[in-house]
Amino acid sequence: MAFATSADVVQALRRALTATETTYVAGVIAEAEDLIVGYLGKDPTVLTVVPGPVTRVTARMVARVFAQDDGRAIGQSQTQQTAGPFSQGASFVPAATTGSPWLAASDKQVLKPYRRGGGLISVAFRSERGFEDPLFGDVS
Repeated sequence: MAFATSADVVQALRRALTATETTYVAGVIAEAEDLIVGYLGKDPTVLTVVPGPVTRVTARMVARVFAQDDGRAIGQSQTQQTAGPFSQGASFVPAATTGSPWLAASDKQVLKPYRRGGGLISVAFRSERGFEDPLFGDVS
């Protein structure tokens, strides 16, 4: 079961796909799915229905790849230009300069409830010698 369809991407993109985008949309969705599965640590397609947030994140990831039609490189977040002494610069979203989909921080936040293990946990430490700590009592 796919995480998203081309119709989901159209909704996230807020416009129809071009002929070129239609050719590549299935492959870009598959790349986005691979990233999500890697981030989650499990494959949500084992469920009978893919959760709505997973579908929306997948579509948004693909839409980001297709949305940059303003002359900037894929993943480029800003451009700086000055007239003299002729300088030009650009900033890119980390790991997003290859034309592949990427997980933004907001995507990770949305996917957090579906992640295996839930992230970091804290573990209480205990003494192997068995002594009483003045602040925490018996820690044996």
